[in-house]
Amino acid sequence: MSESKYDDPSPESKQEEEEKSEGASFLSPLVAAFAEFATSQAFGSDLHNFELENSSTFNGAELDGEQHLEWTDIFNSYVMLIEGKMEEFCEEHGSSAEQLFKEISEVNDDPIVSGFLPQVLMNCEYTHFLKQMKEVAESSSNKDLAVSAAAKIDSDGDSKNISGVYKSTGDFNEKNFLLFLKHCKCPWVLRKLFCKTAKNIENVFCVQDENKMTFKYKMKFFGSKSETYILDNASRPKKNIWNVVADQRAYRDSSTGKIHVMLDDHPSLGAGGTTEHVFYNDVDDEGNKILVWDQILKDPSIDVVVNSSMSFSHEKDGGGGGRK
Repeated sequence: MSESKYDDPSPESKQEEEEKSEGASFLSPLVAAFAEFATSQAFGSDLHNFELENSSTFNGAELDGEQHLEWTDIFNSYVMLIEGKMEEFCEEHGSSAEQLFKEISEVNDDPIVSGFLPQVLMNCEYTHFLKQMKEVAESSSNKDLAVSAAAKIDSDGDSKNISGVYKSTGDFNEKNFLLFLKHCKCPWVLRKLFCKTAKNIENVFCVQDENKMTFKYKMKFFGSKSETYILDNASRPKKNIWNVVADQRAYRDSSTGKIHVMLDDHPSLGAGGTTEHVFYNDVDDEGNKILVWDQILKDPSIDVVVNSSMSFSHEKDGGGGGRK
């Protein structure tokens, strides 16, 4: 067997060990390298084409419902596609597909780390694959719902309702966002990849009514995310946007109209550590409507407060097609 280049310490693995000593989550060098390989443009194009060609049958799919044989066949075809890519990668990096699959599976079992992984790594597990294909299949209908909800704002007279279709402006504080990710235990090798894709978030669909807000978006390479927040300020154990299970509550501020999503006692932080996500409408320098998403992290155990923010331009009439 050829000698793997991962046998010797590298600057990356040394930094990884330093962050491990600080309590940060990390990926093995092999999985970290594959994560970068899997976020290349060529790799992404192949997966994107596979999704578009095979997603329609997943419309309405449910994890706890009947699992169609056709879905299993498509999943097996997906795995074969990934295995071919893995063989190519492993041959170049002196490893084996079996070892890579094993290490990816171990990472997927970590509920904190798995939320930050590129889509291809997560989709090696069937439930993740099903969720992503369902989101692709239902993208157009989700966009239509957001467009309809936005049109209803004028008739309701609720100018602070954030319903609508948006796209990233690419405007956010990268330094603070990286710091936010670090304290949330995002593996360091994925932070820059995450920041790169955060500048181009697409298919942002918001549907808000008096009782709840549904927020959907897609990050290139990292897949689709979807969350529905019940706006009653009641604490519920659930998985949040960052894939962390903890007591979460959401409410709409009656005076500002802003929607606050609180994660109390965040499991990635010290005692009393919290994260807060705030969604609201604003206008840019030219007076155009935008959606602002603030991320606020507080960890009193180490006296840390991080404020990050990103903005999205409003797509009148829904912009382009939902499936991209």
